[in-house]
Amino acid sequence: MATFYSAKVAEDQLQQSRDGEDEDKRKQASRLNYWVQGSSLTLSDKKRILHVVNRSLDPVYVLTLRIKANEIKGWGDDIHHFTLVVMETPPCSELIFPAAELKIMSFEWAGRKFLADAKGGWHVELAAFVDREGAIWQRDQDGIEETDELPDAETGSLLGEPHIRKAQKCTDETM
Repeated sequence: MATFYSAKVAEDQLQQSRDGEDEDKRKQASRLNYWVQGSSLTLSDKKRILHVVNRSLDPVYVLTLRIKANEIKGWGDDIHHFTLVVMETPPCSELIFPAAELKIMSFEWAGRKFLADAKGGWHVELAAFVDREGAIWQRDQDGIEETDELPDAETGSLLGEPHIRKAQKCTDETM
């Protein structure tokens, strides 16, 4: 009977150790967030602003945001998917991208159209990035998960230099 309890205790300790490792692995990934300031219902797309915040004490690499835009002026009523890539996001930082400053880069429209030209609105579908350990993470409206690859642009990419400011509440402590 004592052997059974010893085995059960050891099994529980092993599970707690695994849970702790998973939590540590996700810690940095859980500190990267994004949102869009202003609804396309209340603000023109020219005034909407994309925010990305890294509240970790470490940088994240190859931050890739996939953005869905509808009805780009002069491009028809199609749905378009663009990527915005930032090679290194500094620790404890907030990146701010006004839509009116994000240029669309594609074979057909190289730099002549902006994300703010989306008549039917736009939103961020997901953010993916590489953490300090080299793991690739993907965050969307359903949560965050580790993945094998970064997303591609289907239509083209977006180009723009972010405004950067210090993030509030930057820590690696467990929230």
